[in-house]
Amino acid sequence: MNRLIRHLPLFCLLLPLAACGGKNEEAQQQAVQALIDRTLSELVFVEGGTFWMGDYLHGLYPGNEGEPQWWSMGSDNKVQHQVTLDSFHIQKHEVTYDEFDTYTKATQQPLLRERSLRGKRPFRQPNRPANANWHQARAYCLWLGEQTGLPFDLPTEAQWEYAARSRGQWVGVATDDGYPDFGRNLPNFERYPHDVCTYPPNPLGLCDMSANVAEWVLDWYATDYYLYSPQKNPQGPPSGELKVTRGGSIMTDPHLAWNAYRRDASNPEKGLYIHGFRCVVNTAEPIPQAHIPPDDAEIKHRLARGLLPPIHPPGSNNIILPDESTRCASCPHNWRQRPWRDK
Repeated sequence: MNRLIRHLPLFCLLLPLAACGGKNEEAQQQAVQALIDRTLSELVFVEGGTFWMGDYLHGLYPGNEGEPQWWSMGSDNKVQHQVTLDSFHIQKHEVTYDEFDTYTKATQQPLLRERSLRGKRPFRQPNRPANANWHQARAYCLWLGEQTGLPFDLPTEAQWEYAARSRGQWVGVATDDGYPDFGRNLPNFERYPHDVCTYPPNPLGLCDMSANVAEWVLDWYATDYYLYSPQKNPQGPPSGELKVTRGGSIMTDPHLAWNAYRRDASNPEKGLYIHGFRCVVNTAEPIPQAHIPPDDAEIKHRLARGLLPPIHPPGSNNIILPDESTRCASCPHNWRQRPWRDK
C-alpha cells in the first residue's frame, strides 16, 4: 500500500500525457483524412486519346513579325511522334508544403526543408510548391495510393504534356487561353515560386503547368528517347542517371522555357526550390469526386486565341542532335526504321 502511495504522484502525471498523446494521434488522423478528401476532390479527369507529342514549327501570333519558330529551346524534344494514352486523373495543382508536411508528420519523417521553415524563407510557405526531390515526390504519391487504394504515381512525361496541352491541343503555353499574357495568366517576374493557382488554370482546370516550378515526372531522361518512344502509354527509358522535369521554373527564360514542350533533366537526389510535382491516378474511369473538363469543342473555343497548328505536316520537321553522354544505351535503337524520321 505504501509503495502504491509513493508512486501515485508519478502515475497522476502520466495520465494527462497519455491523454495528450491520444489527442495528438486523433488530430493527425483527421489531418490525413482532410488531405485525402481535398486531394480526391481536386483531381482532374483527363480522357485518353492520341496526339502528336513534341515541339513543332509554328507561325507567329498575330502582330508578331519574323520567321516561323519552335516553342522551346533544345533539340531533345524536336522529334514529333504520335502517342496514345489511356485515361487518367491528375492533380489540379502542385503538391504544397502544407500537404507534404501532413504526409511527413503522419509517416514520422523530418519536415522537408525544416531549416528554411525556421528561417522563414520565401519559398517555404504553406500554399507554395513542396520542393521535394524525385524520390520524395514519388514516395508521397505512392503513400496517397496506400491511403486510398487508388493507383497514385508521378505522371509520365507523355501524360504531363498531354494534360498541359489540354488533351494535346496545338498550343504553346498551358494558360487559360493558350496565349502568354504576362501579368494576367503568367507571372511577369518572380524570384521565388508563387502560391499554387495564383493564375488562371488551363481549360482542363490545371494550374501552373507553365511557370512556377519544374515538375518531376516518372521518366528517366535520355536525349534521344523521342526517337524510339513506343506509341502506347510510353514510360520513358528503362534506366538512366537523371529524371525528366517539365513545365519550366521561375528561374528559366519565360519565352523559351515556360511552355508545354521544354524538357529538362535533373538529379533525382536533389530537390531545389525550383522543383515541385503533382501526382496522377491511373484509372480509366473517373472517380466520383473528380472534376470532368469540357469536351474538345469547348476546349478549342477557350484556346482560340492561342491555337497555332504546325506549319508543316506533323513529324516532317523532326531534328535531334543527341548528346552521347545521355543517350539510352539499354534501349532498342530502331529509330532509323521509323517512317516519320525523314529529315
